Amino acid sequence: MPVNGLLITLTEDETLSKEVLLAIAERDGIELGDRTDRWQPVVVETSDTRDSHDVHEWLEALPGVVSVDVVFSSVSDPEEDKMTEGEHQDREGLSSPCNEDLIKG
Repeated sequence: MPVNGLLITLTEDETLSKEVLLAIAERDGIELGDRTDRWQPVVVETSDTRDSHDVHEWLEALPGVVSVDVVFSSVSDPEEDKMTEGEHQDREGLSSPCNEDLIKG
């Protein structure tokens, strides 16, 4: 599930900035951070990377948005998040019987 931290640079037109922020706030999966001057941080959580790209393109196309910069991006596998450390090691082959001798030296 992709999670992106974006920094939106807004227009200097305060009326248009407020209108675009209302539109952004209404969209599911987007959380607004604390605005500083023309810069609005947002967190976007989507179901897959295609949706993530679509949201980014939607934001860039909004009137009043000057630019959208990615400041953080994470794509995690929900099944992998549920795995224990031991399961991660088994999956990576670190604790399989044939590799234990190699690890020990």
